[in-house]
Amino acid sequence: MLSREDQGSDYTSGRLDADKVKGYNGKFFDVATTTGHFLCGPLGMIEGVSGVLESLGTAKSTIHFELFNTAGATAEAIAKSSSKASANAKVTVVLDGEETHFEMGPKDYVIDAALDAGADVPYACKGAVCCTCRAKVLKGTAEMVMNYALVDDEVKDGYVLTCQTHATSDELVISFDE
Repeated sequence: MLSREDQGSDYTSGRLDADKVKGYNGKFFDVATTTGHFLCGPLGMIEGVSGVLESLGTAKSTIHFELFNTAGATAEAIAKSSSKASANAKVTVVLDGEETHFEMGPKDYVIDAALDAGADVPYACKGAVCCTCRAKVLKGTAEMVMNYALVDDEVKDGYVLTCQTHATSDELVISFDE
């Protein structure tokens, strides 16, 4: 429906944004009766559209998205996460019922340390977007630098994106099987 080409109407020209969503509500959809919103695009668009949908009364759990790309972790986010990281963590990664044991430093991400240790762990984007490297912390603590793929309930349940995760305890057990 939207295009960069002039379509003769502000409703159908340009990128989807907060103002367009407000205008579409009640004309093309109604947030009160829509059971789900599925968005795909760059981070700025997703944040703007999600924000206005929530302000119109849409439950966050009904907004689903896929990002084209992200801005990447800021130096501040990396420094904050690294400052909490364990100096040398003993890590166990569980994949298909098999355990791989290794140590990782405070600046290491779980996915990279696991790959270096020979574990055939799943990953794709390494940018906190695709969720391929999703795993569950079974023991210990860890912190993600960025997260654009997991919903709040998944994080609360202990899931992390291993491409963005530093160990914050001396011992960490993470399972890709959960």
